[in-house]
Amino acid sequence: MNKTIKNIIIALSFLIAVIPFNVYSGEIDLEIKGIHLGMKEKDVLSKLSNKHITIGGVEGTTRQQYDADGGLAFFAFSFTLDGFQNVYKAVNSKYPLRCEKDVVKNAMNATFERTTCLWESSVASLILDNNRNSINDASLLFASKKFVKQQQDYIKNDI
Repeated sequence: MNKTIKNIIIALSFLIAVIPFNVYSGEIDLEIKGIHLGMKEKDVLSKLSNKHITIGGVEGTTRQQYDADGGLAFFAFSFTLDGFQNVYKAVNSKYPLRCEKDVVKNAMNATFERTTCLWESSVASLILDNNRNSINDASLLFASKKFVKQQQDYIKNDI
């Protein structure tokens, strides 16, 4: 498993498990830019331009993983931190995000504010996060809960 994907799954698992968000738990289909969980790879790629996409006027790159049936199970949109508020506004207008802020410190003791936002249904989770892996980057992730559970089980067995 790609180390970056593994780290994202660990973070996603942690956020879903321990952060006390009041989240929406209804059955709304999660869809961003025409891309939704369960889509076949060829259909996902037809929505992307060379793995690039724009959300809220912010351009970024994407990564995807698919389940055993070939359906989209995990989608990540990575972009620069200066686009965070625009992506937040675009996503929050469709999926009411619950956000928390905390302070993170790097190896040189510099501190940065990190914002983590979550929307969750009974079958999927969406996370918007800044300053997790780099002080200059942000990401929007969505994944099926089934995929997250499978990855948690894989990671437990891999440790």
